[in-house]
Amino acid sequence: MSGCEVVILAGGFGSRLKSVLGESVPKPMAPINNIPLIEHQLLECKKYGFTKILILLHHLPDLIIEHIGNGAKFNLEIKYAIEDSPRGTAGAIFDSLDSLASFFLVIYGDTYLDVNLRKFFDSKSSTDSVLTFCHPNSHPFDSDLLVLDSNDKVKKVFRPSISGEQYYKNIVNAALYVMEKQAISSYVPVLGQMDISSELFPSLISSGESIQAYISSEYIKDMGTPERYKTVNMEVQNGIPSLLSDKAKRRCVFLDRDGVINEEVGHLSNINDFKLLENVSKAIRSLNSAGFLVICITNQPVVARGELTEDGLSLIHMKMEAELGKEGAYLDHIYHCPHHPDGGFSGEITSLKIECECRKPNSGMLVQAIQDFRIDPLKSWMIGDHMRDISAGKAVGARTILVGSASYDVNEVNLLADDHFDSILPACEWILKS
Repeated sequence: MSGCEVVILAGGFGSRLKSVLGESVPKPMAPINNIPLIEHQLLECKKYGFTKILILLHHLPDLIIEHIGNGAKFNLEIKYAIEDSPRGTAGAIFDSLDSLASFFLVIYGDTYLDVNLRKFFDSKSSTDSVLTFCHPNSHPFDSDLLVLDSNDKVKKVFRPSISGEQYYKNIVNAALYVMEKQAISSYVPVLGQMDISSELFPSLISSGESIQAYISSEYIKDMGTPERYKTVNMEVQNGIPSLLSDKAKRRCVFLDRDGVINEEVGHLSNINDFKLLENVSKAIRSLNSAGFLVICITNQPVVARGELTEDGLSLIHMKMEAELGKEGAYLDHIYHCPHHPDGGFSGEITSLKIECECRKPNSGMLVQAIQDFRIDPLKSWMIGDHMRDISAGKAVGARTILVGSASYDVNEVNLLADDHFDSILPACEWILKS
C-alpha cells in the first residue's frame, strides 16, 4: 500500500457527547441516520475515488477497528495508527507522515459532510501549503474564523470568544484540509501538542507560507456537542445536505438590507446606527435550517457619495454578521452596489458615479449570485421593502415579497410582488410553508 491520500483524525474522547452516546461509544461511531459517522466519511471518500485511507485513533480504538476492519467490505485499503498519548491534530499527523502521500486530505472524525471531495482536493495549488474549506456557520463566536486577503489567502486565524473581537466576517475554518507533507514536517514539533487551526496555521502564516481558502456552501458540520449532534441528525433525515450539494442547483432567499434586516435610518454610514430589526435572526435562522441559501443584496450609494468608505461598509457588515451569529443565524454572502448615477455631492467618488447593471432595480447583483452559488432562481425568493427590490427579483425569475408598512398602491403591489407582509418573519414563514 503506497502513501494514503486521506487521513481521518478519529482519536478524540468525545467527552461532551457522553451524555448522549454513553461511555462505551467513541465519537466517530456516533450514529447519524443509523450509520456510524466514520462509515459515512469512508463512503464519501470512496464516492470521490479516494481508496487509501489512514485512520488515526486514540480513545476506544478497538471498537472502531472491529467495525471497519481492513476496509475490504467498503472496497477500501485502510491503515490505522494508535496514539499512546494525545499530540493534538497536527502532532498526530506528524507521527504518521511516513504513511501519507506527498499531499493529502484531512478529515476530522467529528464532522458530517456532503462535499465534492475530489473537486476540493484538485483545487489545491502547488504553491499552497494548505487548502482549507471554509463557510459561514451558526456559532461563529466560538469557532475559528479566518481573515482573508483579496485573493482568499488566509492572513489570520482567531476565535472571538477568546480574542474578544467584536465585529468579524463569518468565515469559519471548517476543519477540512488538503495539506502538503512539508507543512507538517517543517512546522510541527517532534514532542508536545499542536493544533492545526489555532497553532499550525499561525506558524505557517508568520513564516510566509500560503494557506488558500476554499469557500463553499456545501454541507459540513461538526457534531461534537449534544445540541449539534441532534441538529445534524435532524438535518440529515430532512435531506438538507443534498439541498446544499454542488450536484443540483440551490434554493435561495435574497434579502435587501436596510428596512428588511436592519432599521432604516436613511443612508446608514455610522456603525452605531446599525440595529437588527426584531425577529430578523429568527427568520434567517429558519431559512438556514431549511437548506435555503440566504444572500443579502443591497444598494449602498453612500460609498459613491463619499459618506462611507468600502472599509467602513465592511465594518458595518461585520457587525451585522456578528450580531446574527450570536443568535444562531448567518448570511451565505453579501453583495453590494457602491454606485450612484447622480453627481453633485460633496466628497463624492467620481469613478463610482455611473449608470451600472448592479444597482437595483437592475438585476446585476442577483445574476452574479446565481452564477457564483449555482442558484435556481425559479425556486428562489427576493424580499425587499421597495419596488426596486421587487423589480430586480422579477428580472431573474424569482418570486418576490414586499415587506414593511410603507404606503403603496394596492394594485401596484398585487401587480409586481407575489405577496406582502409587515416584516421578514411572517414572509419567511410563508416561504417555508409554500
